[in-house]
Amino acid sequence: MRVLISELSANHHDTALALIAYAAALKPEAIAVAAPPLWEGLYRSLSEVDRFLPYEGRENFRRFMDRVKSFRPTHLVHVTAYGKEPLALASACSDTAQVGVVHNLAKLRRFSWIQWRMMQYIRFFWVLRPGLYRRLPEKYRMRSDYLWTGVYPASLEAQIPAVQGEKGKVYICIPGRVEYKRRDYRMLLEVLERLEGRERFQFILLGPAVGTHSDYADFFSRIQGRGWEEVFVSFSEIVPFPLYHAYVRMSQAVLALIHPNRYREHRVYFDSQISGAFPMAQAHQKPLFLHRSFAGEAELEDCSYFYDTSDDLVRLLESLAAGSLDAGHLYRGNWFSFEEGLRRFRRGLEVV
Repeated sequence: MRVLISELSANHHDTALALIAYAAALKPEAIAVAAPPLWEGLYRSLSEVDRFLPYEGRENFRRFMDRVKSFRPTHLVHVTAYGKEPLALASACSDTAQVGVVHNLAKLRRFSWIQWRMMQYIRFFWVLRPGLYRRLPEKYRMRSDYLWTGVYPASLEAQIPAVQGEKGKVYICIPGRVEYKRRDYRMLLEVLERLEGRERFQFILLGPAVGTHSDYADFFSRIQGRGWEEVFVSFSEIVPFPLYHAYVRMSQAVLALIHPNRYREHRVYFDSQISGAFPMAQAHQKPLFLHRSFAGEAELEDCSYFYDTSDDLVRLLESLAAGSLDAGHLYRGNWFSFEEGLRRFRRGLEVV
């Protein structure tokens, strides 16, 4: 078996790392990764990856396909089974067994020409938590499964630096770029106003400050106006994956800030997709602090503390700092098992 794992965009490379970990556990003849040149350093650093195939844009697609054909894949795994470029690759590899990850179920529920065409080539696909699998249209159930992606290759583990926190500090990770349309940073400011011993806390903003949709400049001006700069750790550029994992590992909890007052964006995390905060917290068995609206999702109940209001979140954070949170319910389910994820990954490859 020769496995090509393809992510042709700048997104979902955390999912790609999980698929590499599962593929490596199957001990194939070779694993190649296709991705933009920006990610070459990461993938070449992984001993599980035998070859890196740079994708340099549609204008260089023919050269890219020459590289793909020279690798001779028996299985093509689309990290994102949607988009014009993945569709072009799928079409060019129509004789190869293909599987992939569908990140957004909305593309399956309503007619999307690109998704419909992509499904002609993909014989099996995964969604990224059981709650999404339950929401799949019935006609897709026989050719799909759910897959836990809170895993990463062993050779990445060796690269994670030891980041030591300051004694007495409480570290909270907030994954992703600061975007008001995605996360409720307004509530975070309300929480900080009321938080007793605010100086004990450090909120780590694990996303780049720069970017087309970034609201970091506005958010920073608000915390600067309150004199709270020391309460935050932020990064100007994309945080390299080993350092990203190091900060999550050092933290005491992960805060998603997905709230129902941002109604449209909030609902998609029930009905259509996951937040990257979920598998990142689960990879290091860190508790998630989530709005109580997620409490009906079993795989999230097993790793979370829930709150309704900003006062509830204040109490959670203060209890965390005091060491008085009951952690007895956390990470008890088999959903958080590499072996179970590997079984589901293997099943997908065997089906095709």
